[in-house]
Amino acid sequence: MAGIVGVAAVLLASLYTAVTYVGRQGQSYSPFNHWVSELGERPVSPSAAVFNAGLIVAGICFVAFMVAVRRDASGLVGLAGSVIGVVASIAASLVGVYPMDELAAHTRVSLTFFGLGWIAVVLLTVALRRARRVGMGVVVLAAGTALCFVAFLSQALSSGHEIDTALAAPTARDAFSLTTTLEWLVLAGVNLWIVLVAIRLLRAGHAAAGAPTG
Repeated sequence: MAGIVGVAAVLLASLYTAVTYVGRQGQSYSPFNHWVSELGERPVSPSAAVFNAGLIVAGICFVAFMVAVRRDASGLVGLAGSVIGVVASIAASLVGVYPMDELAAHTRVSLTFFGLGWIAVVLLTVALRRARRVGMGVVVLAAGTALCFVAFLSQALSSGHEIDTALAAPTARDAFSLTTTLEWLVLAGVNLWIVLVAIRLLRAGHAAAGAPTG
C-alpha cells in the first residue's frame, strides 16, 4: 500500500503543479522540453511547494515499499535490490528537500536516484520473477524502464556541462528535448512498475491469507 500511496502523491503533486506552472518566459509546462524538477523550482514555479512536498512524501512511502518488497524478493539479489531501492528512494525524497534552485545539491541527489533507481528495479524484478511473484509483463516494463534510465543518464551527462550543472534549466528552450522526455519516461515507468508490483503482491498476500489451513 505504501508504494501505491507514494505513486499517488507524486502523480497528484506533479499534475497540480504542471497545471499552475508559469515559466520565466510566461510559458506553460511541457514534459517535452522541461525538466521534471522545474516544477519544484521555487523562484519560478508558483506551486513549487506542492511538488516538493509530494516528492518528500513519495520518497518516504517508497522506502517503506522497498523494505516490504524484500519479503517476496528473496535471496541476495532481492536483498541488494531492496537496499539499493531504499537509498534511491531517500534520494528521491531529498530532491524535494533540495529543489532545483539549490542546483548543486539538487543535481547530486537527483543523479543518485537516477544512478541507483534502475539497478533496484532490475534486481527486484529478477528476484520477484524467480519467486514467481510477477509475470512477464512486469519483466518487460522493468527492462524498458531501465533502458530509459540509462538513456536519460547518457543524454544528461553528455551535455558538456559540469556535473553540478548537468540538470540546470536551459536558457534557450527547444520545442522538443529528448533528455527531458526521457526523464519523464523514467518517472512514468518506475511509478507504473511500483503500482504493478504492489498490486501483484497485495493479491498474493490476500490469496495466502484466504487459503485453507490444516
